Amino acid sequence: MKTKLLISILLITSTLSAQYRMDDKAKHNWAGTGISVSTALFVNHFLFKDKRPFTSSCIGFGMGVLAGALKETVWDKKMDRGVCSRQDFYDTVWGSLVGSLCVRVYFDCRKRKTSLNYDNQDRIYINSHIAFR
Repeated sequence: MKTKLLISILLITSTLSAQYRMDDKAKHNWAGTGISVSTALFVNHFLFKDKRPFTSSCIGFGMGVLAGALKETVWDKKMDRGVCSRQDFYDTVWGSLVGSLCVRVYFDCRKRKTSLNYDNQDRIYINSHIAFR
């Protein structure tokens, strides 16, 4: 399951620009998401052996932020291969935050083996704590 998820995330992030055109902000967002998710899954599985999911999510977020900062300062500013923009950096950070939060929810759901329960009034209970209509 982890391998399939990781492969599909990597395929999605690596082929996004080849499938259709998207603006630069969306590319930064998806790059941050892909980097943080793949790093968090890798670190959690191989380094921490599924024992420290919060730390893995934080490391994934940090790697996404680091990649965004390095891309903007080194690639765009120092090497003059693009336009250095704070908004691009913020979009990468936002994508990293969303990716690390999604991975954290994935870790929690997998740990608890969350199931959906229905009652007679068509309410959905998640772990019998929260009710949705």
